[in-house]
Amino acid sequence: MIGILKHDIGAIENQIGNLLERIMDATSPTVIKAYEEKIETLQNQKALMSGKLQNGVVAKGSMSEFIEPALKFLANPWNLWSPGEFILQRTVLRLAFSERIAYCRNKGCRTAKTSLPFKVLVGISMGNCEMVGPAGLEPATRPL
Repeated sequence: MIGILKHDIGAIENQIGNLLERIMDATSPTVIKAYEEKIETLQNQKALMSGKLQNGVVAKGSMSEFIEPALKFLANPWNLWSPGEFILQRTVLRLAFSERIAYCRNKGCRTAKTSLPFKVLVGISMGNCEMVGPAGLEPATRPL
């Protein structure tokens, strides 16, 4: 992946160089403007690829630096949702639910399928929960 990005960045740089040479030979203002616009789009593509190349490298650090934010989210997703920022709310929805939330015009929102981490957490938190039997929790008393 990194090699492909480096190759593509090199190819874009070559295209920009070729277009710059053509600008030097061009005499028509409309042709020059078209070349300049093409160079601008190529530079934008190059900047995007350079950003991907930089972000693709995994930062070195302790494992707790990477796991801590994930555990905080799993402990309480509301903390990420409550500030009201659209991007954060969309991220919470994508992390918490495995599918899009279905909506029925007559009945409203349908029950959504939760993602695997939340299914595991429900299993852990529920444990061996059972209903109390008909006798109750009190010790049985003998009739006098």
